[in-house]
Amino acid sequence: MSIVEFVVLLSFVDHVLSYPILILSGLIICLSLKVVPSSLSRTYCLNVAVPSFLSTFLFTLATVLDIFGLRPQTDDHPLVLIYAFLRGFTLYGYLYFSTLTIFLAYIGYAKPLLFQALVKTRNIVMMFGFGYVWTSIAVLALFPRYIVTKLFKPLEEVDFSVPMMVEIVVAVILYLLMLLLYILAIIRMVRRLHSESSSSISHWNVLKSVLIYCTPPNIFVALALSGYMCDAVLESRGFFRPSSWPSKEAMRTAFQNEQLCGPIRVWSQSLTNVRLFVSVATALIAFRDYRVAIRNGSLRIGIRVLKTLRIVDQNYELSVATSENSLFRKSTKSGGLQSG
Repeated sequence: MSIVEFVVLLSFVDHVLSYPILILSGLIICLSLKVVPSSLSRTYCLNVAVPSFLSTFLFTLATVLDIFGLRPQTDDHPLVLIYAFLRGFTLYGYLYFSTLTIFLAYIGYAKPLLFQALVKTRNIVMMFGFGYVWTSIAVLALFPRYIVTKLFKPLEEVDFSVPMMVEIVVAVILYLLMLLLYILAIIRMVRRLHSESSSSISHWNVLKSVLIYCTPPNIFVALALSGYMCDAVLESRGFFRPSSWPSKEAMRTAFQNEQLCGPIRVWSQSLTNVRLFVSVATALIAFRDYRVAIRNGSLRIGIRVLKTLRIVDQNYELSVATSENSLFRKSTKSGGLQSG
């Protein structure tokens, strides 16, 4: 298989995954707003799912428009620019929100009193709100060739390598901090497991949740960051400036022949939707609130069908599970969130 054929295959996989991501992220949003109780896990899942839903929705919309010959044909079309922004946002949003969630998970066990102060509603809104501001700035700084230069053509010859490198350094620091907190949280929770506390089962569930929702997506985040590092290196060498090439075809050929960064960029960009799919799927699997909501909803639908088919009595009542042992549940006394 040639490099071109391999790139086409990865792009096909990336496109196909848009549809299950749209469904799963939409399911997370619906469950978060209608069923799942207020909790830190719900806040995290909702903030990860929204950008994923919006980006895949725009892709699906563009696909439908293409059927009618209405798909945008230029890179500076608003739909294309918004889609590019949201694709970048899905990475940096996940990086920030995951780091914040793991930090709060660790504080919940290391400093319970500090945790109660941090997770008051006002503080949660501020912390996650800051994440949206920082992520928006980071996306514009790291992907200037996808957004900024499309809006402002005269900036095509500007060297953006410095702001790109700054954002990459910040992202790597966040990533390393997340891994450090991840390890510290696991160590502390394992120690709790060896105690004779009555909450050992709860701590074990927390440990499993952290392992499930952190580990798989972070593998793809590391790959994505390496691709963005390559972008910054190529930017500093003038690869993306139009004046460096006689034609766009010459630029594409140079990228294909680039020995180190070429393959890394292909993998990092083509696996974006694989990362999104893993992120939303593991969120539904890891957190008990969502597992319970899906189970109860499926059972209700199943019982309704059985009643319609007269297989069970019309007065049959379904006994459903509860989410009392969720990872982070709302505290009715303090108005904040507490670890479960």
